[in-house]
Amino acid sequence: MSEQLIPSESIEGMQVITHNFKAEYGRQNGSIISLVTKKGGNDWHGTFYEYWRNEALAARNTFDLTKPPLKFNFFGGQAGGPIKKDKVFIFGNWEGFNRIQSTATTIQTLRPEQRALAVASVRPLVARYPEPNLPGTNLFRANLPQGGFMQTFLVRADVNVTETQRLFARSTYLTSDNVNKGGAALSESNVGTGSQGHSLHHIWTPKANVVNEARFNYTRFRILDTFKESVLLGDPAINGQLGFLTVNGLTSLGYQSFLGRVTAQNNFQYTDDLTIVKGRHTLKMGAALRRLQLNNGVINAQFNGSLRFNNVNDFLAGRPAAYTRNVGQPYIGLRASEINTYFQDDWQVHSRLTLNLGVRYEYNTVPREVNGLIAEKYRFNNDPNNLAPRFGFAWKADRSGKSVVRGGYGVYYNVLELVFVGLTRFNPPLITSLANAAPRFPNLLDGAAAGIPSGLVLPNTNLRNPYSQHLTLNYERELFNPQTTLSVGYIGTIGLRLPQTLRPNGGDGLAQNLRPDPTVGVVNLLDTSARSNYHGLQTSLTWQRNGVMVRGNYTYSKALDTVSDIPSGNQNLDRGILALDERNTRLNYGPGDFDVRHLANVAFSYELPWMKRNRLLGGWSVQGIMTMNSGRPYTLYSGTDNLVGNNNNRLLDLSGTLLRNGGEQRRAIDFAPSVTRALLTPRVGTLGTIGRNTERGDTLLQTNVSLFKTFAITERWKLQFRAESYNMTNTVNYDLPDGVLSSANFGNALTAGDSRQHQLALRLSF
Repeated sequence: MSEQLIPSESIEGMQVITHNFKAEYGRQNGSIISLVTKKGGNDWHGTFYEYWRNEALAARNTFDLTKPPLKFNFFGGQAGGPIKKDKVFIFGNWEGFNRIQSTATTIQTLRPEQRALAVASVRPLVARYPEPNLPGTNLFRANLPQGGFMQTFLVRADVNVTETQRLFARSTYLTSDNVNKGGAALSESNVGTGSQGHSLHHIWTPKANVVNEARFNYTRFRILDTFKESVLLGDPAINGQLGFLTVNGLTSLGYQSFLGRVTAQNNFQYTDDLTIVKGRHTLKMGAALRRLQLNNGVINAQFNGSLRFNNVNDFLAGRPAAYTRNVGQPYIGLRASEINTYFQDDWQVHSRLTLNLGVRYEYNTVPREVNGLIAEKYRFNNDPNNLAPRFGFAWKADRSGKSVVRGGYGVYYNVLELVFVGLTRFNPPLITSLANAAPRFPNLLDGAAAGIPSGLVLPNTNLRNPYSQHLTLNYERELFNPQTTLSVGYIGTIGLRLPQTLRPNGGDGLAQNLRPDPTVGVVNLLDTSARSNYHGLQTSLTWQRNGVMVRGNYTYSKALDTVSDIPSGNQNLDRGILALDERNTRLNYGPGDFDVRHLANVAFSYELPWMKRNRLLGGWSVQGIMTMNSGRPYTLYSGTDNLVGNNNNRLLDLSGTLLRNGGEQRRAIDFAPSVTRALLTPRVGTLGTIGRNTERGDTLLQTNVSLFKTFAITERWKLQFRAESYNMTNTVNYDLPDGVLSSANFGNALTAGDSRQHQLALRLSF
């Protein structure tokens, strides 16, 4: 379920700036999304609506054994009008979203003959795995319930204080409760969230060429995860204390590692922007002050013990690869402040040339723990050098103004996420991390080096704010009429000082005596030395005539990086964010996880021409969008440890050993004749040779179409009927296949995107 603080029906307009934005925008180097909400006017207007889906109007997913239930109701209403005509106006919107559905889930489990081989120490864990229900496989398929209820509310008041001053206030609220069931143990959890946001805006126009806008914003976000059953697995007297089990080749047991959250975050922000138009110059300057408060903690599998096996045979034989457990109190309160300021000038040098010149400065304090629970030695030095110049231009390439060339360059800073720097909580005395690279049942910590801290999180003292450089050059041309335009352009983004986590003292599977520093265990070093780059060719064509509008765009791009995500804990880190060899991090440089080389969209709208004057049969319109993407990349892992005990070794890249099946992505990879898994598995003490993200998943093809008509009930009241189809062609879009060599389902896709769903809607407006 999508959670959006602003009710969707209350949005009047939206602006998305994807690249090379002006100095007035900052704090992040990604896209900027600006929403303008509806407001009341001198006449009362309103809308009531409901969108409805049901399994009777849906197709069966390719992985469904039977069609699962689907109950989807999205409903709400809005109204706005005057409290005092020409002076005070009010607008409100409430939405509810109720969803009951099941998700097709494939669990890699144990076959009956495998269960019989399990030694006594792991039998309580084996019993948590369901029996396979697909004959001849180790797969269990089921439709697991997912659902919940979400509601959002918005109220806005506008006041025309004087002819030169306008004031408006807005408050938004969101609450959500979602039930999720997943994992091999079919564990059920509830995720409860709540958000609220309050804004006060004052717009003052003292002169015709001067505008000042002051804003105060407060937002609060909270989240609470609860579990339906005990988080402990098996029998602690037999298999030890355990909350999460990972076996390469099987679906993990236990609750998802990010669950167990108790979070409350407050953001306070004051901004002021002054615009002055003077001759050919439009000057804009401003400042933003922001205070961040994050109270956060996670009690999850890491605090109940996590056990890892390298393969199914080791699991059945009771030979674990590593065991980790956190002990302590993880709840902290982080506080940070941000000060941003900027100046820019839109300068019309010539009737055909406009320049945008700007500079922005961002100062971000190093977060502190409000109760002193994180020692000063775990803080990093401040980075005050965040000066960001911006330059852009727009040039009319011909006197008619039908051809325009735009371009620019800018530096854009990101703040270091509080969640990232807050990982330093996983240090003594707040938390003690225990690790054993050779665990034995039932005392899984027996044999671990006594008194040696592990799972430490240490920041590089010279952490820097991540930043990127944006480059853009675009050509726009009006073709046959003002409604037909062609755009061709290049965009580039070079990311520097990006956050990542290194493990200079080895992973959880490395024996203590083999670590570079045997006095400590695993050390997670927070660093900002990762990098990325993106280069893309973007084209778009818009054509509009006689009630028909067609807009198509195509992007050919390439995104490379050394890491695409950051960790959320100090243990059980996703193998994809760890370096294969930290002595040579270039081995991780490759396509980013989000690298989509080809992306095309075609959107259209058409007012059906027949019987326009017929009140019932005429006046229908159709809209649609077709999306076509090339596949996302993924890495092939061997299921064994690398040289330092991280479970992210890759397989050997031997020519002719793997058969890629192109478009048949349900079975994406096969072994060539006579090729065995052992042939592709690196020997102990060696690294796999295949690169990061060398493979491509299934392409995406989806077509969504909407048919609608508005009926005039009276001169004031109107009723609109909509019939919408998502994935109308019922194309199967497979998710990424299993890329772990030691898995019985290596090369197979086990899940797929949503099948076709139809939706009906009614909208009554006045």
